[in-house]
Amino acid sequence: MAVRVLGLDPGKRTGWFLSEGYEPVGCGSERDAMRILEQVGRVDVVVVEDALDMDQVEPLRKVLTVPWVGVTPEQLQRRLFTQVLGRKRVNGPVVRQEVVRRAFGMVPGDVHALDAACLVLWWLVDSDLADGAPDLGPLKVWDLFTIADEFGEETYQIVPPNTADPEQGLVSWASPLVQAVKQARPGDVVTVHAPGGDWQCRLVRIGS
Repeated sequence: MAVRVLGLDPGKRTGWFLSEGYEPVGCGSERDAMRILEQVGRVDVVVVEDALDMDQVEPLRKVLTVPWVGVTPEQLQRRLFTQVLGRKRVNGPVVRQEVVRRAFGMVPGDVHALDAACLVLWWLVDSDLADGAPDLGPLKVWDLFTIADEFGEETYQIVPPNTADPEQGLVSWASPLVQAVKQARPGDVVTVHAPGGDWQCRLVRIGS
């Protein structure tokens, strides 16, 4: 069973986002933080942004006795955007929408819930407990890798199955391509057992 992660962005309207691994369960924002309890059900870990508005969610802390993890904006930016997007200095709503869409396959319409989703993702990208990914050998979710075949070179990123989009270079961790290259080293030629037939490619490199 995937770990259920609740992200909280405290404020006058507290944003929340609940996921079961990389599967979104619910999201929204509430003026009364305690109303979130009516939506979330079981929770295994709460990730909350360290903020001056923490007093808004103190009543929740007394009820949700699971581990609470505090994240600063600097920590959020350093881990989330570097690992998911491969960029070191990025921020802003557009970038946050990109990382959330890439992780969960949807973007909350509410900006507070969007920030809460980023907090959930911050925890997921560095956790072996919650992502539900199969054994990928030396590869990890969000890794980039480049292959070469008769048509040239292509770079892909490993993503959760619900957000895969090969035309955009996003391939599922369960895809035949990832399964073929997961134990390969740069320079190795591998056979991809795809539904449309087997084909071969060479792993050029791992990383950008």
